[in-house]
Amino acid sequence: MQIFALLLAILLSNHLLTGAALERIPIGQSFVFYEENRGQAAADVRLIYHGFVHPVTVTDSVISFNSEFGLVVSVRFGETDSQRVIRSVEPWPGIFNRFEGGPQRWLRSSPAHRRVQLTGVAPNIDLVLGQSGGKPTFTFVVAPGGDSNGAFLEAGANGSASLRVNGDWATSAGGPLSDRVFGKPRAWQDSQKGLEPVAVQFRTMSNRKVQFELGNYDRTRPLYVETDIVTIRTDSSSSPVTATATLSAIKTKGDIVYVSGSLPSATICGLSSPR
Repeated sequence: MQIFALLLAILLSNHLLTGAALERIPIGQSFVFYEENRGQAAADVRLIYHGFVHPVTVTDSVISFNSEFGLVVSVRFGETDSQRVIRSVEPWPGIFNRFEGGPQRWLRSSPAHRRVQLTGVAPNIDLVLGQSGGKPTFTFVVAPGGDSNGAFLEAGANGSASLRVNGDWATSAGGPLSDRVFGKPRAWQDSQKGLEPVAVQFRTMSNRKVQFELGNYDRTRPLYVETDIVTIRTDSSSSPVTATATLSAIKTKGDIVYVSGSLPSATICGLSSPR
């Protein structure tokens, strides 16, 4: 695993900073976000999810999980006939700069989001990519009158998939450290009384594809169907792996905080606003 030094500059407001000139900031599950591709990844990549040891990339219709030994687990979530529009639902607080490699590779004010929407992954269906507990979440938003059958997950051609008895859906590239498990889905609609749950479960369509089998719901209102990554196999304990490191933050003039240190692989992390 390649170890490299990086420097991040994050713009934060004055009132969020303490008087300490040097602060030790541990990187944990709160340092997760989606970074838009501005040339730091392959041309077809739209978003890079930071939070795992190995990068997760999102194209217009496929999310790919890289792992050790060169294995990649790919899951298709939408049609491929058009480019998605990216809309920020919840931006990353502050300005994210990436200083990696030589100056020609440096990126300033790189757009980053806690939650981001991809429009039109299927007719009348958008996908909101978010995170919960440091793990990616996938929320399909079905517009009124839309066909929920357009929402699906499909393992890549080189992968296998299976529906578990507990309602989870697992896909794998067939090697060690390559399992990805999507949790039993949840569905709901908004109403004047609050959130109304809708019965939902995965429905197997083929040996690599699942859709969502839904109970009764009001087709005149938006429908939300969500799943997330519940586990990533790393050893016999099936514990998830997240990026961890300790960086030094040095407060300087104005609102700029400079953060430097070392991180494993190609995972880049940012500085969250203190709570």
